[in-house]
Amino acid sequence: SDPVGMLFGRLDPDSYALIIAAMWVDPAARGRGLGRKLLMTAVAWAKDSGSTAAELWVSDGNESALALYRGCGFTDTDERMPLREGSTIYVSKLRAELSQSPTQRE
Repeated sequence: SDPVGMLFGRLDPDSYALIIAAMWVDPAARGRGLGRKLLMTAVAWAKDSGSTAAELWVSDGNESALALYRGCGFTDTDERMPLREGSTIYVSKLRAELSQSPTQRE
């Protein structure tokens, strides 16, 4: 079968936070909890590796991704910047503390 989702993350060598750099679920496979499963699997791996936080950036206006991240315990950090130099698209940084398991609110 073909892959329907992916997540790329790494542990920051300085802060040891999980940095989630990319996540994607095939549009035809969305709405089945796959994004949540990818995210929570990465968070569990980070916690097992000794990380106490996870961070990611989300594009402003991406309400479905924002709802997923908030539902997994990520909160706004008030950090915001252009997606890239000269871009009119902005991204906001979210963070989850992993000392306690992120909640899975519905």
